[in-house]
Parts: sequence; structure tokens; C-alpha cells
Amino acid sequence: MAGHALYGPHRDDYRMALGSQEDDLLSQGEYRAALLALKLALNELMSERATFRPVLILDDLYSELDGEVRARLSEHLKSLPNQVFITTTESPEALHIPGEHTMEIRQGRIV
Repeated sequence: MAGHALYGPHRDDYRMALGSQEDDLLSQGEYRAALLALKLALNELMSERATFRPVLILDDLYSELDGEVRARLSEHLKSLPNQVFITTTESPEALHIPGEHTMEIRQGRIV
């Protein structure tokens, strides 16, 4: 009825702090990597407690991540039994997963 999800982990806001220090604790890339690690850990926790694997939707996944982190993240995603949707503004490298499908959207149209 609302037209969108009203609850769930995707609705949470995350802040990281070390003691009283909150600002400039991590670089943008480090913050993004830590947030992804938290979301992937949440995926494992949810999977252990439920009888299904949640669908992972990872928006603008690779922005602000360096090459090594991107490669390690891609390898980890390949090992997951979840259905995964990834959006990116860059041309993605294929993960080479059976059933993988890449779509490009230009000017609001799938090409």
C-alpha cells in the first residue's frame, strides 16, 4: 500500500565512531568498504536465522573502492548463493557466474 518497503535492514542508517571521534575517522573508500562488510555480515546472520537467502541489492557498488578491494569483493560475491543485483556507473567487469546477466541503461532505456 505504501509503494515501498517500510522496514528492513535497507532502511537503517549507519554511523561509525571510535570513542568520541565520528568525523573523518575513515576515508570515503574505507567507510564504504566497512559498510559493505557490515551488510555482508548482516546477510550471513539473516541467512543463518532464516530458511532462505535474502536478495542482495548493492547500489553503486564499486564507487570509491580501490582495485584490490574491488577484486576481493567480486570474489566474495561469486561465492554467495544469494541472488545479487549490482548497479554501477562504470562498465562492470563480468564476474563469470552461471546465470549472470548484465544490462546497460542509456537515457532511461535498456540497451
